[in-house]
Amino acid sequence: MLRSISSSAPGFETGVRLLQGGRRPSTVRSYDQKWNKFETFTTQVQDDAGVPRMSALPASSQTVVAYLGFLLESGTISARSLQPYLSAINAVHNDFEYPPPAFGHLVKLARKGFAELQGSAMLQPQQVTAFPAEHMFAIVQFGLRPDASKHHIRVCACLAAQFAFFSRADSGVLLTVINAQATSSTFPINQSAKNVARNQVAPSSRVSSVQDDPGNCFNKLQLRWKTLRAHRDTDLYWSLEDDSRQLRVVLINNGLCHFDITSAIRDRSS
Repeated sequence: MLRSISSSAPGFETGVRLLQGGRRPSTVRSYDQKWNKFETFTTQVQDDAGVPRMSALPASSQTVVAYLGFLLESGTISARSLQPYLSAINAVHNDFEYPPPAFGHLVKLARKGFAELQGSAMLQPQQVTAFPAEHMFAIVQFGLRPDASKHHIRVCACLAAQFAFFSRADSGVLLTVINAQATSSTFPINQSAKNVARNQVAPSSRVSSVQDDPGNCFNKLQLRWKTLRAHRDTDLYWSLEDDSRQLRVVLINNGLCHFDITSAIRDRSS
């Protein structure tokens, strides 16, 4: 923050402590978390989408509006919970003496629109349709292709696991290495990883079936992924060792969302 002053100048170190003491530790942690989310949006999320990165510092109000759109699409933030995310962006800009971008007409209008669109979506009845098994089998085979990239193998294996375990978070983006073990005949999810109260009908192990999967493709794909993924027990199961240091659930989610499932299905049917 004190960029124009030498670190050896009298009063510098105490001045830094004054600034650090100006916020409660809980506020600092909250700002750090929310700023990292915004910075990830301007960099990694844009990279995953194949578009140019945005500037996080300084950021423009237009970047903040796009970020609000991203938060709405994620479906994890309510309109009433937006202020801390915007406050974190403004705080970092103020700390570096840049104009805070999360103010003004565009941001105010976008916040109103956020509430309106989110409210309208909640009022719309949702009709759930089962994903066709033959399409999922096409995705599994896509992940077994010799030319499949690490990213495609990860996505295909994760989608297949979601299909087998009814798309639970504990078998998806929240799954850790210690709670899953792929073998040539089965793919079990550790009971401690399950939300038992909510998922009593969900299986905890997917066993190979000669009738349903004569080529044992599902387990072959999971074993292929096993050789690629990170190996520490605390790692997210669907992470790679060369993933960003700031890898979070949302990044894995974004990777899954940017996989063109239709290409796998189209290749299968052609």
